[in-house]
Amino acid sequence: GSEQVSLLGQISVREHLEITPGQIESIDTFAERRRGAFRDFRSYRNKSREEMRTMFEQRVRETQQELSKLLEPEQLRRLNQISLQLRGTLAFSSPDVAAKIGLTDSQIAAIKKIHKDAYHALKNRYRGPNQDRQSREQSREFFKQSLRSTNDKLLSILSADQMVAWRNLAGEPFNGELRFDEHGRSRSCFGYRKTGDS
Repeated sequence: GSEQVSLLGQISVREHLEITPGQIESIDTFAERRRGAFRDFRSYRNKSREEMRTMFEQRVRETQQELSKLLEPEQLRRLNQISLQLRGTLAFSSPDVAAKIGLTDSQIAAIKKIHKDAYHALKNRYRGPNQDRQSREQSREFFKQSLRSTNDKLLSILSADQMVAWRNLAGEPFNGELRFDEHGRSRSCFGYRKTGDS
């Protein structure tokens, strides 16, 4: 649920969803409370993977419940669509998304393998002697190509009906600018491009 809260901090998203001044105040208060809770959450890193998963799922449910109080139903529906667009094909790993677009067990297994292969390719690219030899521009281009290739592979797994279901789930493209703070600098995760172009 953190990406929905982050998106609600974006001016373009607030304008698109027609968030009212009263809602903005409530959203900002909630976001600050959530940041404080996340700082506390780091102390639980010594827990097992299953315990961590349960805790994350609980946080997601709590976030969704709170957002349903702060936003109108249509605003929340559209926010979730924008969030899916931001995640792109990575969303296929979500059990909820997989169920809604009708992914089979074999497709889910194939998606996991594609993600795993992409992760190892990137990890091997930047590990050991390769780490210092790549220029920043070469590294950025390799990362973009890897994302495109992975995205194409994931989309190729879907049937025509599943593709329609995915497009309906993600909704109309959001074309607002998104910027996220990275180490004190304002930067878009899309390189200042609009989401719909990504």
